[in-house]
Amino acid sequence: MGSTPAFGAVAPADPEAPRARHLLAAAGMTPGVWLGIAGFALIVAASLLPWYTISAQVPPAYPQMTTIIQFDGISGLYVHPDLRTGLGLGVPSVGFPIAVIFVISALFKIRKIIRSSTRKMRAATLARSSIMIAIPLVATFIAISMLPSFLPASAPTQAHALARAVSAQPLGGSTSFEFPGVGTPLQGTLQWGFGPALWVMIGAAVLMNLASKLEMRAYRKAAHALEMEQAERLETAPPR
Repeated sequence: MGSTPAFGAVAPADPEAPRARHLLAAAGMTPGVWLGIAGFALIVAASLLPWYTISAQVPPAYPQMTTIIQFDGISGLYVHPDLRTGLGLGVPSVGFPIAVIFVISALFKIRKIIRSSTRKMRAATLARSSIMIAIPLVATFIAISMLPSFLPASAPTQAHALARAVSAQPLGGSTSFEFPGVGTPLQGTLQWGFGPALWVMIGAAVLMNLASKLEMRAYRKAAHALEMEQAERLETAPPR
């Protein structure tokens, strides 16, 4: 029978643990790389969530908040059919799953940072990736600011007023409106703004920026240690 360690005795260290750490380090799996991978995973998760949504409630046709425009990585750009038939909104629905592009890009970036020969290259890749997250944000601002231009001149005045209200506050907001109806005017509410994908994207940017700083710090530390070692060798070298 095997003996059990006495109470209070320190269990022997697992010899495989240091070996596993060395193998991960040799493969480039540093703390900065792990944070970077987590950041790319968040980007993929964000691509599966709603990015921007515009909803309306107009009883009795729409007694509950109904999505009339939404952009996400799974369904692409969704535009309610009534907006095209009733108002002539010139924004077509795009059903392409944009999340596929994010997944492929994330896999290539992860492979790149793992296979990078130096920490400096990893830091640069992670820093660029954290900044490039701003591209969909800027593109959304531009698209929302152009929303009034997608309405034809023949659209109701109230529709133009709502489009201008959305473009004036692209981060999000809500407003009440009134449309002429048969007999009595129709009272409604419009809500718009970024979805949870924006906050997940921001979290991904923070992780990748932190990972870049860790990799750059490690690179500078290693470079300084190499300089000190070379200087010490020069001092101890015998004169020729």
